[in-house]
Amino acid sequence: MSIYEGASKSIGSYLQGETYFFIPEYQRKYSWSERNVKELISDIEIGLRSLTIAQEEKREKNSSTYLGCVIDWHRDAKDSDYLAEHINNKYINKVRELIDGQQRTSTLAILSSRLYLKLEKILLTLDLNIDEEKKLAEDVFKTYQEGILLPSFSRKDASSETLRPFIIREGEDLWSLECSSSYKSPLSNYLSQIIVFIEKINSGLDGSIEVEDAPCSDDEQLKVAIDTCDQQIECLLDNLTECRIIDVFFKGKELFPGLNTKYSKVDLNEYILNNPKRIQVISEIIGLCSYIKYMHKYCFLTIISSPSQEKSLDIFQSINSTGEQLTAFDLVKPMLAKCFKADNLLFKDSGAFKVFNEVDEWVSKGNKWYRSQTRIKSFFEIAKFYFNIDSQASNLTGQRKIITQGLSNCLKNRDEEGDGVGTYNNLNQSEIATEFCEILLSIKCYLEYFTLNKDFNTKFSDDAVYLDKSRQHLFDRKVAFNFFYILDSHDICNAFLVSIYHKYRMSHSENSESYKLLLFRAINLSAIIFTKCRLLINKYPDGFWKQKYKDGLLYKKEIELSYVENIKASFDGHMEVQFGLSSSDASFNEVQQQQIVKNLTYSSAKPLIKFFMFYAATNTLPGTGEEVGLNRYSTKGNDLIRPSNWINNDYQSVEHIAPKDLLNKQIPPWDIKLCDASDSINSVGNLTLLNPSINYSIKCGAKAKAEAFAKLLDDNFTVEAQYITDYCSSLVDYSERLHHLKAISERLCKWVLVDLEKEDVTFDWDKDFITKRSLRLAEIFLKNLQLEAL
Repeated sequence: MSIYEGASKSIGSYLQGETYFFIPEYQRKYSWSERNVKELISDIEIGLRSLTIAQEEKREKNSSTYLGCVIDWHRDAKDSDYLAEHINNKYINKVRELIDGQQRTSTLAILSSRLYLKLEKILLTLDLNIDEEKKLAEDVFKTYQEGILLPSFSRKDASSETLRPFIIREGEDLWSLECSSSYKSPLSNYLSQIIVFIEKINSGLDGSIEVEDAPCSDDEQLKVAIDTCDQQIECLLDNLTECRIIDVFFKGKELFPGLNTKYSKVDLNEYILNNPKRIQVISEIIGLCSYIKYMHKYCFLTIISSPSQEKSLDIFQSINSTGEQLTAFDLVKPMLAKCFKADNLLFKDSGAFKVFNEVDEWVSKGNKWYRSQTRIKSFFEIAKFYFNIDSQASNLTGQRKIITQGLSNCLKNRDEEGDGVGTYNNLNQSEIATEFCEILLSIKCYLEYFTLNKDFNTKFSDDAVYLDKSRQHLFDRKVAFNFFYILDSHDICNAFLVSIYHKYRMSHSENSESYKLLLFRAINLSAIIFTKCRLLINKYPDGFWKQKYKDGLLYKKEIELSYVENIKASFDGHMEVQFGLSSSDASFNEVQQQQIVKNLTYSSAKPLIKFFMFYAATNTLPGTGEEVGLNRYSTKGNDLIRPSNWINNDYQSVEHIAPKDLLNKQIPPWDIKLCDASDSINSVGNLTLLNPSINYSIKCGAKAKAEAFAKLLDDNFTVEAQYITDYCSSLVDYSERLHHLKAISERLCKWVLVDLEKEDVTFDWDKDFITKRSLRLAEIFLKNLQLEAL
């Protein structure tokens, strides 16, 4: 046989013969739905109805039905295919290991068994005292039951007259000459029971057996297929008994060769005409036999075979015979099974198999909050960076490459590591495959618990956000705040975080605390990396992370403190190159502040503005709030960096202080120079955070804004304008809410008190003051970011 060999085969030539079928243990269990089974049976019936009496070549060309593709691997039988007591009796020579097409093959076997039983039931209604009906029964039994149907789901050989199922599943079944208990998988067990049942009927030794007592299956999915076959066969009988079949679809001698010999001729059309009371039973037999004949002779499969398992798997990765696209998990499953085989183990019996199936089901299922495609893309985005695969996560081809090449990279890494250092050094193939499955599970858990979990950053109490509820591990409050920010901002750092989260998830109690703290440090660092890239060089950190993933190869890394410290050092160097200044330069801090003011504006992403505002308002340093309107020092601001504030509705909207409508018209008492100063109006120094409902309702006047801000500090505010200043000042040290608004409110209140005459310009909210406030916010932000985040 050549490496690749394809052929078109009729169902009869495919199912019958001496070759046995074998389902590898990595293949999914029987899972065809009622709809799948109905469509197969219906396709055959539709094809039958197109058949006419004609030359054979013309019939195959015009009236045959294509039922799909099968990929198999032809191999010699192995000792592991048999029961131990029969290993020396080589009664099985060749095996077709089904790489793809086992669902279709299994269904055809089930259908053949049910057709056998239905024929058996109908034959019992024939009157064997009538010569024509006796000959018909003999011919149907010999030609269809024994000649076509039974060999389509069973085998026997010269060494024994005992029949056995023609298909087994690796890890569950073993072929046996006489022991039916060796068939434990649902399909093989069902076929074994049917074979025993048929042998009892045919032996005639037990007259109490009824066809209705034929075994079914305890497996829910297989039972659906069996019941559907029985129901559809009844429909076939209703449909086909109304048709004239002999001399239209088939000639009489084609359907019943035993009735058309030189010694005996029976014309069933004439027999029915002369015996109208026998029309129903004879028509049912004719209809069912014509269906069986057509299915086995004129229905075809494309069979692609190879003597090499590896080459068969290559074909499996590129061909879809089911009408459904093969997923990345479908393709990597045989590769994982091969890893376990190399160590004489079964993937199906391993804990890794359960882990793999859990991830596969989760990725493909979707959930009530997110469409499945969101989940799939998120999963493969992390996986592609984790395993350093240059591919698209949003399409099926890319997803296949990410997972299959990811496993290959892990296995290759084992072969390359010879120095005793590395994640996979000294691991055998099954251990590497297990670790690979656990990494996939960590990606799934990270997404399920955090990224795609709408409850993660919305439903918690007292700022208690769980990292792992089963271990009662909570996020540090500042870490949770930074993590919420990352999840709302950018996801390219997720692979980095998953690499540490994986070690934390897999860790035992004695070292889980150290991995937890390392993860916290990584989250804080990720927040700093994203923020500094956006604020200092006005770029996303994609280039930095992609280079680190390429250089670092996360699947190879030993995760320890130096791992995170090296990322930090690398980023500091990256920023010096991008920024064009060293942190040791005297002007470094001043230039950083200027870049922040330049890059952070009203058009910036809301999470970035929120993050900046919180860090610029928390724990404000003494001496920076000497001028009214700049951030004030207050112990009440020490606790702003907490997860509850990130989702607090008070901070969800970005608001201009001097109104943006100033760009279109003059609004007293605002400085007229602001009317043509869009840079100032949209500058961070003119922005703050508000409750959305307040934001939408604040008017443009300074007095209205001052009152609105004061009401935010105190829901019961009713103070007259002349007392606003004193009132707002009193709120600075006592209010628990909206610390960042206190200085703004106080400045506007004092400004209002000049009675709009602007005699004291010290309190103007003009371009110079906005610039000064912007720089001061940037100064405080940079200090607090280093102090608080790390």
